[in-house]
Amino acid sequence: MSRQVGITIPASVVPDLEEWGRLTAKVFGEIRRYAGLKPKGIPEDQQWYWSRQWQEWERQADEDIAADRVRGFNNAEELIASLNA
Repeated sequence: MSRQVGITIPASVVPDLEEWGRLTAKVFGEIRRYAGLKPKGIPEDQQWYWSRQWQEWERQADEDIAADRVRGFNNAEELIASLNA
């Protein structure tokens, strides 16, 4: 017979745990990439996303978003006009 025990994690700690989880995943992902191992549990047709190059582009995009160096468009015409300007 097993006995289950629960604990309550204070809400103030949750953001730190989430950040720790992201950091841990990133570190182990880098280790796997350097070792030449394919990511586990990721379908073959989605592994491109986890390539070193794509993750660098994601990091750059995140920096651009944080620095407000992005612009939204209401429709395709606005986007095309911006590209032609």
